[in-house]
Amino acid sequence: MQAIRRSDRIRNRNRNNSRRFLENERVFEAAASLPNLHMGGDGNILLDEPGTFEAEINPNIGDFIPNDQGNAALFEEFPRRRLNCRSCILASLKLMIIISLMNALLFSAELLAPNGYIAKQQIISTFLSKSHNYNLENLEAYSLKYSTDKLIRINKQIKYLNRKLRLLAKALKESKKWREDIKNEMKAVKNETLQMSFNQVEKFNLKIEEALILYDADKVGITDYALESAGGYIISTPETIPFPSRFSYDLMGIVNIQYPSNPRLLIQPETLPGQCFAFKGSQGRVRIGLAHFIDITSVTLEHTYPSLVDDISSAPKDFKVYGLLSANGEEKHELGSFTYRIEKKTLQSFPIEKVHKQRKGYAYIELEIITNYGSLKYTCVYRFRVHGNRLV
Repeated sequence: MQAIRRSDRIRNRNRNNSRRFLENERVFEAAASLPNLHMGGDGNILLDEPGTFEAEINPNIGDFIPNDQGNAALFEEFPRRRLNCRSCILASLKLMIIISLMNALLFSAELLAPNGYIAKQQIISTFLSKSHNYNLENLEAYSLKYSTDKLIRINKQIKYLNRKLRLLAKALKESKKWREDIKNEMKAVKNETLQMSFNQVEKFNLKIEEALILYDADKVGITDYALESAGGYIISTPETIPFPSRFSYDLMGIVNIQYPSNPRLLIQPETLPGQCFAFKGSQGRVRIGLAHFIDITSVTLEHTYPSLVDDISSAPKDFKVYGLLSANGEEKHELGSFTYRIEKKTLQSFPIEKVHKQRKGYAYIELEIITNYGSLKYTCVYRFRVHGNRLV
């Protein structure tokens, strides 16, 4: 019984396959009789005109399978200049293939229905015409959408570039204006300089010349109220023995008289080697009358250049300054204690601090040398200056 049933099933399957094969042969004959169709050598139905639909008939299973080789001819009919994006074309092609597959299923169902030969011809022609028109409409819609999007992007880029150009033009204009302003200012300064009067130039020259003369005369550029030529004078040298100077006098060739060192050299501008007030030992005092009644602000002590003398040990080191209320020095106020450094410059100034000022002004001053730099024979002081503000 099982062998009989198996034999019946095989017989029925062969009968069905034969029926499907006969139906496919009828489709080929119908396609061959159409004016715009011809049979391909590989079993495909081909159209002579561009833009046709191509289908493949599988004689084994009787299915109707769309083929995209025929659909590719549709793009030759539509202007390709409007399609500049390959991705847009591929997307449209995929969509059309999907729609064609759906239509092909319906088409195959109608085609295999038990209708007459003429009805099947009309079905094929109607289907191909609809597919052709539908694909053209979709291609045109996608092309217009892509072109519109691209134009929008290009328009945005143009607006952006125009905005940048406007900013650049504005910056260039401001730069040009700034350049003109600088140029005008330079011209104005040049004109003001050229318009300076000859008298003003002469005044500047006189001031410079006076400053140079003052510096050359006294080196510090500050008024020296102890200077002999300005009115200062030596009052006395209490408890101080002048050292014999280099100058001597022969009396009739028998007696050689040496002049003592003169304290006036302290308040004279010459500071050449040997032109100093020298006194015996390392301690000495000198009282000086000032040219005016002043508020003493500083004093200056000067020695000659070390390179011009053989022995520098006679230079003063520690000293004090007193303000005197009278010429005899009965009452005096200490103005400060100072140290002269021979390793520094030869001319050294020392300010008077306010804590040492017990009185507003003085007309007399006393210089007291306490130590020198090692000489036991004598101490040599070249120049002593007194600075301040004139009160009377």
